[in-house]
Amino acid sequence: MISDQLGSPVEVVNTATGAVVEQISYDAWGNITSDTDPGFQPFGFAGGLYDADTGLVHFGARDYDPVTGRWTTRDPLGFAGGDTNLYGYVLQDPINLDDPSGLFLWPPD
Repeated sequence: MISDQLGSPVEVVNTATGAVVEQISYDAWGNITSDTDPGFQPFGFAGGLYDADTGLVHFGARDYDPVTGRWTTRDPLGFAGGDTNLYGYVLQDPINLDDPSGLFLWPPD
């Protein structure tokens, strides 16, 4: 699997043949804009687990909704989580920041 700077899978490659078996594109907030084989693998935006039934992406403590660009529940750490918006996703900077646990934002690796 080949991922972007946030950990979002963008290509899945068959290791035996080298063929690309899935290509995925996202907008800045994680909405899937194209997917050549939906449901082929479970990972979604920023490396979270994508739920095709709900459209949400699961990150440890919380679920993220790419349509609204917000968490579906408030930050369990409250304001100690680093954002004054308890539902806000990565300080409104989804290109440069990541929150793989749903608790703390990080610059991507």
